[in-house]
Amino acid sequence: MMIVSGVLAFVVSGLASCVAMPEEKIWCVVDQVTRPLNIQVLEDVKLKIDEIITCRAQKAVGDAIDKVTPEYDRIIEEANKKYRPRYVEEPNDEKVCYTTECKSLAPPMRICAPWVDDCPKT
Repeated sequence: MMIVSGVLAFVVSGLASCVAMPEEKIWCVVDQVTRPLNIQVLEDVKLKIDEIITCRAQKAVGDAIDKVTPEYDRIIEEANKKYRPRYVEEPNDEKVCYTTECKSLAPPMRICAPWVDDCPKT
């Protein structure tokens, strides 16, 4: 097992210096390439390497987020339809607006939240 670990570390550091990539990325690539081979000795060695554990954790979290994103988007879309603010036109108040210029701006509008009791349904 120590020999496999040493050879793997040597190969990764050599590749990292040749291709000018960080070793963490090389470890992730090595893990992705060798994982389908399912060689138990190699898997035991890889599970003791911090970079591979970090890479696997990041991939698992990313996959989980990708899996729930469509459901989350659907829920948010439904909530946006249900709780969309309403634009309400109010009647002109002659006490406040009595000039022709003011009346030309009528009717006044306001934004109303649908969860407020006095918000009229449109």
